[in-house]
Amino acid sequence: MNEYPVRKHHRLKEYDYSQSGYYHVTICSSDNKPILSTYL
Repeated sequence: MNEYPVRKHHRLKEYDYSQSGYYHVTICSSDNKPILSTYL
């Protein structure tokens, strides 16, 4: 039995991801905790 949920493939089949380009990355933490930075 699989312990992890089934995930969708978010990459386009026709797109060549090995080429240079700009990418947008979003990172979310559990409960939106600020673990990647600190607030002053």
